[in-house]
Amino acid sequence: MAVFRRRRPAVRSVAAAMGCAAAALAADPVAHWTFDEPSGAVCRDASGHGFDATFANPASGAGRITGLFGGALQLQGGHRLACGRAPDVAAFRQITVSAWTQPRAFDRYNEILRKEDGDRRILFSFQENGRVLSLGLNVGGYVECDAKLDPARVLDGEWHHCAATFDGRAMRVFLDGAEIGRLERPGVIAAGGGAAMVIASSEGHECFQGGLDDLRLYDTALGPQDIADLHAAGLAVLLRARAGAAQALETIWTDAATFAETLAAARRT
Repeated sequence: MAVFRRRRPAVRSVAAAMGCAAAALAADPVAHWTFDEPSGAVCRDASGHGFDATFANPASGAGRITGLFGGALQLQGGHRLACGRAPDVAAFRQITVSAWTQPRAFDRYNEILRKEDGDRRILFSFQENGRVLSLGLNVGGYVECDAKLDPARVLDGEWHHCAATFDGRAMRVFLDGAEIGRLERPGVIAAGGGAAMVIASSEGHECFQGGLDDLRLYDTALGPQDIADLHAAGLAVLLRARAGAAQALETIWTDAATFAETLAAARRT
């Protein structure tokens, strides 16, 4: 697979694509990986906090594709993308993880974001061969909020927005702007330790397979409307792209009396 070869972006930037939806969010992310770099092993943190992530072996399992908001990662096989410096998750009282995903295949576990500190870990992942989307936190003991999922729903080749939150009272999991799982769990997050924060794998294992774009980490719980706005922003980009493709097709394809005449007219055009 060609490594870090970027195609023409779908839009100029995240800010241009998200417009008012981004401005309306209740908080700024602690870390925000856009994956817009045209090449190289480093994925910059666009939040300005310096939580850049680096591929341990960029020649294996990682490439660049067009995403929703510029560039995106295309991941396959084994890979490890870790932050040299991680956010201070020990100080988190609330949390939100948000990402756009385009899964291509599932193993039993497929991570979106993970910091493995034993029973103080933080994880957000597809599990059980895509039948579960799960947020894992230690709130009065380690627990996972497992939202049931039909794998076919996200293996359709489209981009899907995945998000999870904890607000001090409940853990919630969202898919495409809608809540699909909830676990009442009042308490305080116990997190932190020496483990690296790793994107799309668990230290190079349980690797996510497919496209990954616009990964965000917040130290607050975004509300359901904020999650819906994040999804709506990406959906608007998808709809514009489809409309553009349909318009382009109309310029070369006009139905004639027979299929052969239709093809001949298209060739002439």
